Amino acid sequence: MVRRLAEAGKFSSRMSKHKVELYRSKFVGEHHRLRFGDVGELYRIDDEKRILKGVPFVCNQFIHADFTYAIQGSDRNWAGLFTSSDFEKRKWLYRVPLTEIVKVLELAVSDYPSAIFTRYDREKEDWIVETD
Repeated sequence: MVRRLAEAGKFSSRMSKHKVELYRSKFVGEHHRLRFGDVGELYRIDDEKRILKGVPFVCNQFIHADFTYAIQGSDRNWAGLFTSSDFEKRKWLYRVPLTEIVKVLELAVSDYPSAIFTRYDREKEDWIVETD
């Protein structure tokens, strides 16, 4: 839903500038139909790297996910999600902390553009919507 709202121009530039803190692990296995138990064999989870990505990238990982698995923390509470899109699954596994998902959702519900600009693009035969 966040991606749909962004594409419809319902957010200000705050959303497009927001960076999500993710952790990625390199793919090292031979890909097959993944089960949660295979994650540790196919990806170097013990050598994950912190990265920052835009909201559209994160949305695409979930929308086009080949798999998504919930992760429990050491306190047995939900800590985040492992996911990877069809395009990324042979490259990287992404761990998205629950706190980052909450930040994006909180930004989405409180972000209203103060100005909206529209123009018609004859080549695309569609309206282009831009916000502040």
